[in-house]
Amino acid sequence: MKAYNAKRDFDITLEPPGKTRRGKAGFAYVIQQHDATRMHFDFRLELDGVLLSWAVPKGPSLSVHEQRLAVQTEDHPLDYRHFEGEIPHGEYGGGPVIVWDRGTWQPEGDPHHGLDKGHLSFVIDGEKLQGRFQLLRVRGRSKAPERGPKSQWLLVKRDDEHARSGADAEPTQRLPRSVISGKTVQQIGNGAGDAACDKTDDAPMPSLDSIEPQLAQWVDGLPRAGHYRYEIKFDRYRVLAMIDGGRAQLHSRNGLDWTTHVPAVRDALAKHSASTSRRRWPISSRSATSPR
Repeated sequence: MKAYNAKRDFDITLEPPGKTRRGKAGFAYVIQQHDATRMHFDFRLELDGVLLSWAVPKGPSLSVHEQRLAVQTEDHPLDYRHFEGEIPHGEYGGGPVIVWDRGTWQPEGDPHHGLDKGHLSFVIDGEKLQGRFQLLRVRGRSKAPERGPKSQWLLVKRDDEHARSGADAEPTQRLPRSVISGKTVQQIGNGAGDAACDKTDDAPMPSLDSIEPQLAQWVDGLPRAGHYRYEIKFDRYRVLAMIDGGRAQLHSRNGLDWTTHVPAVRDALAKHSASTSRRRWPISSRSATSPR
């Protein structure tokens, strides 16, 4: 994680600090679309407590005849698989990021042996991508190192029932939206969806009486058409967050002050305010666990 941490100022960026997570091994997979100096897709596989990462300029293809360049970058922390938002300009990788796809991966054989040999085969089970893929290390074609960051690989789809051709083989063009927020990377970069929060510093703070938190609603069944997402309703509390002058305040739907009950949320929102240098109100209506 030294290379990851050295490139970032965590007093400015909202990216998670780098640390290797020890304990039960998992096989998380994520692809993040990142509009930095150039648009690209960051392909990440969990192994040994970190996310192995490759930058794929054209994104993954579902065609068995396509070989997509994948340049290995520094390992990222596991928490990075949840990161979506704007990396401040001037910071390393400045620009908007969305979680384009997420799920799990399963190596075929020993993944450490595959990485050493430059031939890693695996199966993806994501929300957008499924099926068998390979990462093949490129040898002797450039001055890039053969192992580690900046080494060059090819991301290749293997032939199975999930392979496609023609326009159907380009999922990043057919499915451009985040699996978390439903936004495109351009909308994240433009602040789309924040119109209700994106006021000027001269705008007055609204009163609590004028704001209602978003509440769950009983329905007989899920919608059968349109782009809908849903989540299970847990027995928690809805909280409104307001930020003014770098100070965050949190209140329940009944107007009770919860600012001291959830200090981690309060501090994260205050840090967010400092990094954007704008007044934002309300941030959103979220579900917070009750204090113990």
